Amino acid sequence: MIPRDVRARLETTVFFRIDSRGKVRGKPRVVESSNNRFFDEAAIRAVNRFGPSSRLRIPLPKDRKLKAHVLRKGFSAELKGR
Repeated sequence: MIPRDVRARLETTVFFRIDSRGKVRGKPRVVESSNNRFFDEAAIRAVNRFGPSSRLRIPLPKDRKLKAHVLRKGFSAELKGR
C-alpha cells in the first residue's frame, strides 16, 4: 500500500484504445511513469476494469470526427493519486 501523502503526489499517463462499445481493447501501457511501480500497475488495472467482459464502458465523444479519431488512434489518460 502506498502512503496517502506519497500517493497524493503521484500521477501517471496510460495510453489505450477502445472499441465502438467503449470497451478497452488490447493492452494499455504506461507512457509517462509516476516512478512508482505499484501506482503505475494500479493505473493499468483501473483502465483494464473497462475491458470486454465488464459492464463498465468509457463514454465516446458525440462529435463524429472526434469519435472516429479516438476509435482509430486511441488516447492517453492521466491518472492522479489524490
